[in-house]
Amino acid sequence: DIGWQRLSGAGDREFSVAGLRKLRRFARLSYLKNPLIRHGVDVQSHYVWGQGCSISCGNSEVNDVIQKFLNDPKNTNVFTGHQARLAKDRELAVHGDLFLALFTNQNVGRVVVRSIFPDEVSDIICNPKDYQEPWFYKREWSELSFDEFTGGSTIKPMVAYYPDWRMVYD
Repeated sequence: DIGWQRLSGAGDREFSVAGLRKLRRFARLSYLKNPLIRHGVDVQSHYVWGQGCSISCGNSEVNDVIQKFLNDPKNTNVFTGHQARLAKDRELAVHGDLFLALFTNQNVGRVVVRSIFPDEVSDIICNPKDYQEPWFYKREWSELSFDEFTGGSTIKPMVAYYPDWRMVYD
């Protein structure tokens, strides 16, 4: 392996978090610097989403809920709009992971989709009896806050646990 760069982490089943970050960084740089890689990723995205996509349901009440979700301006910019779909497809191709958080307002039933940068997901907590059943995603990031009175800014480390969308509470 002289001249080769070892990208895997420890363990025989999966990459380490540091190994995945290294792979993603290499993939991002390759996408940005190499026009052939960029072109391949872009062609795939345009092939998948080029003619658009329509989502509907035969039940009019359910369809109204679906259309409200799809046409919500906050979701259109991040996930459901044509440009957002192209961007998410490229992100998945380059990063290899796509983490979405679904924020729900239970009073009105509104669901807003937000994307989480894959390097911020530091751990996936699974069912101890079944490692293929994820329960929570641990997100670690730095939040920059600006103090308008002093003109200074501070960086605060943040941690959050997001439940898997398939999680069922008994």
